[in-house]
Amino acid sequence: MMENDAPISRASRLSGLNAASLLRLGIAPAPKATLELPGYELMEVLGRGGMGEVFLARQVSLGREVAVKILRADLSAEGWMPERFENEARTMATLHHPNLVTVHDCVRLDDGRVAIVMERIDGGALRSRIGEGGVPLAQALAWARDIAHGLGAAHAAGIIHRDVKPENVLIDSAGRARVTDFGMSFSTAVESTRFTQTGTAVGTLGYMAPEQMRGGEVDARTDVFSLGVLLYEMLTGRLPQGSFRSARELRPEVPAALDSFIQSALRPERERRPAGVGALLRALDSRPALVTRRRVIAAALAAGVGWAIFRKGKPVRVEESWSCFDWPKAPSASAITGDWRLENGALISDETIAILPIAPTLPEAWRLRLRFTRLTSIYSVAVFFRNAMGTAAATLAGRGRNVGGLQSVDDFTLDDTGGFEFPLVNGQSYEWTIELRAGVFKMWVDGELKYERVITGKRLSVPQTWAWTPPAQSAALLLGSWKSVTRFESLEWQAL
Repeated sequence: MMENDAPISRASRLSGLNAASLLRLGIAPAPKATLELPGYELMEVLGRGGMGEVFLARQVSLGREVAVKILRADLSAEGWMPERFENEARTMATLHHPNLVTVHDCVRLDDGRVAIVMERIDGGALRSRIGEGGVPLAQALAWARDIAHGLGAAHAAGIIHRDVKPENVLIDSAGRARVTDFGMSFSTAVESTRFTQTGTAVGTLGYMAPEQMRGGEVDARTDVFSLGVLLYEMLTGRLPQGSFRSARELRPEVPAALDSFIQSALRPERERRPAGVGALLRALDSRPALVTRRRVIAAALAAGVGWAIFRKGKPVRVEESWSCFDWPKAPSASAITGDWRLENGALISDETIAILPIAPTLPEAWRLRLRFTRLTSIYSVAVFFRNAMGTAAATLAGRGRNVGGLQSVDDFTLDDTGGFEFPLVNGQSYEWTIELRAGVFKMWVDGELKYERVITGKRLSVPQTWAWTPPAQSAALLLGSWKSVTRFESLEWQAL
């Protein structure tokens, strides 16, 4: 009771629900100071954890909803330096990828706390989707691919997550898995146990690699271990603890190649694990079911049946899955022009006119999906392909004017035929899909159809600006960048 407060009877104390009285009785919480973040309106608390709070907020300048993570003020006493959060947030802000949650801003508050402003994802965490027996297989395989692509993009930029787990994978409104919380180790999970002292590691018990537990050096293989734990849990509904049975033993429909990847990812010795997440993508592409479908399709085409395969008298459309191209082991040695290098599983071109062969042949009808990030300059990124009518260049940011399309067709360039406007942003990752089927060429960017053109009977050629005249027996598929350093993260294909 305050010095000048009169005694309050039990009845009067409870009848009025007076805030000051309830506070003195220990029933009401102490009022909190109003929290202000310049440029943002904090609307409600989305979650709380051992390291701070997550707020739903509105960015005033753009009128959009964002998620804001405000870290505890006393974290520095536990070994967490605000500068580290700021540096890692700035690094993550340079990455834009369909399978990563985008970081928009990082703000230091007047009281020393750090606020990290991120894209808001509405679908919730992967944790909420994992039932007692795991996730339905088809969905688990799709999310595994999404997570691998997201981690792969971060690894290619030199960023190690260090806390891969279901709470740090969000599912967006389109059903895609999006990896979040790179290096920030923020969790709203009550069961999360973290180590912050100097000489120990950041992470969550049950998902940490042995080298993390010892406070040792971490690299992409550390994330591979945690990814193995996440995949095992997503497929079985349990953690791989002690002398655990394989995912395939617990769930026989798990593909053997995926089960093998999980087993190798969970090896205690870091040097015996896969070097990166590309091994997971290859495992997903090597499922026997895919081989069987390809054989069925090939046989049907040879018999003149086409794409409709009949089962029990009803036509069933068989959908092909994606296969991943392997990058050349010595890219500069096989390059036509430019200096190419491999870095953390990605293929990186230099600032010259750079052209690299990828595949000697392509099927008659095909679809390609390329994930890439232009790092410097304003010029174009290209996919060259050859068919019976010659070699052409599918281009984004063509001629340095943010124009996309196909060139050259009957010697006409994008200036003559009209492409589509699409400005490439340096540092932002794009998913670029191109298709050639029945003489029709199409292009999508980040899932949106941007360009369609009939090229039947038209002569294809490479624009003179590339300073390359393809020989008659050139490779059927090549990648290129025109005086723009570009990181090519993955290239997949389908036979149509």
